[in-house]
Formats: sequence, structure tokens, C-alpha cells
Amino acid sequence: MSASLPVARPANLTISMTSINYRPGTHRFLYREQGIAYVVQSHGSVLDALHYAEKCKAWPRHLCSSLRTDSAAFHGTPDWPTALDLARFGWPEGRTLLRKASVTMPTAALQERVVQWDVAGTYPDVARASAGAPDCMMADQPVEARPSQAVRVVVSIATPWTTSLAEFVNRGAAILSAVEAAEAAGLRVEVVAEETATLQGNSFSASILLKSAGHPADRDTLAFFLIHPSALRRVFFALLETEPHLAHFSSCYGVPQPQPAALRPPGAVYLPNFHTGQYTSPVEALKRVKIAFEDAGCSIKYE
Repeated sequence: MSASLPVARPANLTISMTSINYRPGTHRFLYREQGIAYVVQSHGSVLDALHYAEKCKAWPRHLCSSLRTDSAAFHGTPDWPTALDLARFGWPEGRTLLRKASVTMPTAALQERVVQWDVAGTYPDVARASAGAPDCMMADQPVEARPSQAVRVVVSIATPWTTSLAEFVNRGAAILSAVEAAEAAGLRVEVVAEETATLQGNSFSASILLKSAGHPADRDTLAFFLIHPSALRRVFFALLETEPHLAHFSSCYGVPQPQPAALRPPGAVYLPNFHTGQYTSPVEALKRVKIAFEDAGCSIKYE
């Protein structure tokens, strides 16, 4: 299965100075910041990204790391078709790993609600109306005002090859726990995976919308993109391989960098690229993720 929207081969880039607004399909533009030019790709869904990666390959095949079959340990899968299936249909084994890790995470605190009576409301209190009370209409509302805007959680999946699967799992479980806590508090959360890299004065930044605001999380898909090595070393590498003017990245696929803040809306939660040893325990992982949410002004609560 592939995305139904047609995607053209890379052409001239438009120049943008605004944050990414995820829409169906694939969108490319050039962003400049402090003298650095970023080739930016935004993909409105996993299927859009996979379709683009397959249809718009621009590098010679022998340069494409995403297609290699001699380094399964590094890539996490024996070949591109295997990674493609996991990205399309999810990674059940990863979901199991996340579920086991989630046991160590605190439970999200549900938002308290109170019932209020007034002369106008959502529905009537029959008993009060029968008694002739003018304030016979009820409305159950959260204690704190429900935010009207969605919160974007942007997760960089770039990390050195030395990072263990256990660290990926700790980080992924902490992120899912925080997302669930934010939604339990009434926030609408969207989740984006991204990778940004630079090499010899050129920069590339790609991102994929994994979960739309107000929609339930597909844990199989999130498990693949948050903790599977092939998410970076097959899928995101394949997206870089669609850029004909960046073929020199094939030597090392660039040095990981934080995504430019201007590509994110105000109030977005950002989990930047990380180094081996930063998420060695569930406690440390949750601490780092909570700080990222708090830095964005999104306080999350647990029971």
C-alpha cells in the first residue's frame, strides 16, 4: 500500500520562514538561518514519507545505505523491504517492549471535572427544574480551562550507533507516558519524528507526522519510529537519498543537529538528538522527557 497522492521528483525549492504545517502529501522547501541553508522535507503521514522515499530516489543505488543488505546489525533489518513493512504496518515486538517498559512509568492523572449549575448550560437537571430553580442547567467542565490549541511533540530519532536498544525503549516509553498524561489533562497532542543533519556546509531536515492531534496513538507505528534503528538508518536515510544535490552525505549521512526552532510552532515540545548514556534508566528517561514538556510550558501530572 502506498500514498495515493502523486509526488513529483524533486525540483526547485521554495523558500519558507514559517513553522511546518503538516498537510497530506510531501512538501519540500528551503529554510535559511544564520547563513545555513536547510533542505526541509515534511511528510503528512508515514505512507506519504515511504511513497516519496521509494518513488524519488535520486542517488545511485551503490551510494544508498538504506538499500544495503550486508549490515543488518547496524540497520536493524536485513533489507529495505523488511524495514518498509515494519514502517507501514507497525512493529508488534516493539509495542510489546514499550508495554513492558510502560509498567515502570507512573500513571497519568485524569483531569478533574466539576459540575456547575446556571441558567444556561449543556443539559438540564430535571430535579432542580421541577423544583422551580432558575439555575437548573448543568455543564461539567474541567477544573482548569481546556486548551484550544494542539501541542506538537517533536522527537529527534538521531543518536550514535553505540546507543543500546534499552535506551531507545526507555526513551520511547517515557515519551508515550508523557503524551498520555498530556491528553489525560485535556490537551490535543500530535507526535512528529524528525532528523536533522549537516555536512560540509549543507543541512537536511526531514520530519514525519506520526500522530495527529485528537487521534489515538498507533502504538505499533510509534514503537517502530521511536525505538527501531531502521527508522533512522533505513527510512530517514532513504529520504535524504531523494536529494540529488546532497549525495556527498553518503560518506557518513551527516552530523546530527537540533531541528531549527523556527520549524516548530510556539509551545512545541522538542526532544533533540541524544547521545549514548542519556536514557540508561526509566527514571532518567522520564526526568528528561518531563523537563522537555515543562520547558515548552506543558506541565504534565501523574498519579
